[in-house]
Amino acid sequence: MRGSITVVADDLTGACEIAGVGQRFGLNAIVTLEDQLPGTDAGLRVFDSETRLAQPASATTSLSAIGRSLGASATASIFKKTDSVLRGPLRAELEALASALGLRRVLLIPGNPALRRVVRDGRYLIDGKPLHQTGFATDPHHPARSSDVRDLLGHGGNMPVSTARLGQPLPAEGIVVGDVSSDADLQAWAAAVPPDTLASGSSAFFGAWFAARNTAQATRAPDRLPEGPTLLVSGTTFGPQRQRLCRDVSVDRISLDRLSEIDDWGQRLLKRLEREPRAVACVDGPVSPESRAAANIGTALAEVTSRVFQAGAVRHIVVEGGATAASIARRLGWLTFEGVHEWALGIVSLRPVAAREAFFTVKPGSYPWPDSILPLLFPSSRTASP
Repeated sequence: MRGSITVVADDLTGACEIAGVGQRFGLNAIVTLEDQLPGTDAGLRVFDSETRLAQPASATTSLSAIGRSLGASATASIFKKTDSVLRGPLRAELEALASALGLRRVLLIPGNPALRRVVRDGRYLIDGKPLHQTGFATDPHHPARSSDVRDLLGHGGNMPVSTARLGQPLPAEGIVVGDVSSDADLQAWAAAVPPDTLASGSSAFFGAWFAARNTAQATRAPDRLPEGPTLLVSGTTFGPQRQRLCRDVSVDRISLDRLSEIDDWGQRLLKRLEREPRAVACVDGPVSPESRAAANIGTALAEVTSRVFQAGAVRHIVVEGGATAASIARRLGWLTFEGVHEWALGIVSLRPVAAREAFFTVKPGSYPWPDSILPLLFPSSRTASP
């Protein structure tokens, strides 16, 4: 595949996850939150449309504009990154992008077998459990009410939705969701994407899709921790991950009913960073689907992180949760990033173009922390234990 590859993601952690896959294959990656993809000679351009929490009509407008700017001639080098558990106005996004690119068919492979997220007979399973019986049932923005991928994509769209097993003929049009249970399945689907089809799905499928079209071999750079003080900010609303970090005694917590006390919280973090090279910030309290707590968490964490960074207390910011990562990046004026290092699946460090002395590491909120990563970031933290 010649020329650059363009990927459209719906949130910042997803965009960074794709950049990490590119880094693994030796591609120079650029990630942007700008309205236009940057003019660059990077081999991988990743655009965060920030539509995960958008209404379908807004997502349609955004993805239609992106598709028109890319042009139909580039369809073979365009990939649509989706949430691996199908959250967000996904059907509207896929339909809008495909239409703008002049395509009538989308192949969607959302599974990520390495995280035990699979699709079998058109049903989404995590660790063998139906999706709506996992922690995603209480997602504040997109609670899973079914494990049927057709239900998860929603009804009433312009393109029909169907499911398929490997080896079955694909329908001539519509959104086709493929069963996937293993890395071998990912590779087989990647090799089977027809040229007149928009490829879409998880970062794992992107890796297979890229490998099927290139001779570059995947490699991993040695782990290297950026020098200087580090602030880890947990903004995830995914219950198991919030509990894992917030239970640690070294975490500076603030309760949901005290989010206005930013000054005190910021001072506590600054004092901790005067004594220690690492600090963790998170928000205590349950986040219900009916509340605005998730949005308030992102705003509060962006403000306190900005104050700590502007005070010169940190140069490495680690963020758990896509919406929070985007809020912090925009609050700091960091809209374009260069890929630096992939620590593990979904955990990627970038360098803000506007602040090259800083490092920005992100992790999807629903992904578990690998036991090999947290000890590198926080050697004395108890969070490294399951």
